[in-house]
Amino acid sequence: MFYEWAWGPSFHFAPRKSYETFQGAILRHEFRLADRLRLKEGMKVLDIGCGIGGPLINIAKNTGASITGLNNNAYQVSRANTLLKENGLDKTCNFVKGDFCKMDLKDSTYDACYAIESTCHAPKREIVYKEACRVLKPGGLFGSYEWVTTEKHDPQNKVHVQAAENVRYGNGLPSCVSYSVIPEALKASGFELLEYEDFFANKSGEDLSWYQDLEGSYWRPFSTFQFLPLGKFIYFHTLTFFEKIGLAPLGTCKVSQMLHNGADGLVACGKMGTFTPGYFFLARKI
Repeated sequence: MFYEWAWGPSFHFAPRKSYETFQGAILRHEFRLADRLRLKEGMKVLDIGCGIGGPLINIAKNTGASITGLNNNAYQVSRANTLLKENGLDKTCNFVKGDFCKMDLKDSTYDACYAIESTCHAPKREIVYKEACRVLKPGGLFGSYEWVTTEKHDPQNKVHVQAAENVRYGNGLPSCVSYSVIPEALKASGFELLEYEDFFANKSGEDLSWYQDLEGSYWRPFSTFQFLPLGKFIYFHTLTFFEKIGLAPLGTCKVSQMLHNGADGLVACGKMGTFTPGYFFLARKI
């Protein structure tokens, strides 16, 4: 509920040009992944950790691929199926509830699979990668946007470590792993690494900061207001009132505060360049 209200149905970041809208950048980021995977009509594709299906719906509309979304959250699967029907894709795509560390899916089923900022929730990347390899057909492509610390992260720097810990705690992650972990994890899982780069590195200097919307603004859309000090104050006390009179479940304020701590950590890491939510890889099942 919090994510969809503040961010829309696609629960991920996107590098954005100054002339782009937020949603325009989200679409471009998703379509770039679909393009790298060479998705097309008739292909059977798996979305690993699909959220409420925003990316799946957009990619399916754009490519004509038949996509299955996998998610272990019953509410999100239900919400995703509602959005799927609203978009007229329920005949070619579907969502299933399941654990991406132990997929209840047959071997060698999918032509391609992808994960968008989701595998960071796994205890170890190899667990998910091995499952992805198992359900892919031989030669199938696997693409992902990964949450990782960058080469600028110094584990001896207390400021770096605290910011990374805020990211970890605030987003419910088991750990924050280094970008250097990913290639070896893929190799150990039966993949050949084809591409690996940080899509949020802003090499041209023209992209807006990926964390900009988490800083909040009085001049940008209202959904960013909640990240400002005044917005946080109003939002917290409103939720406290709703929780007290029973309009919000107990624990709502605690979850909200945790998410704000995570946002603060992401902004701090982003400004230092010690973390990225968009380290992209493309790998092929050997």
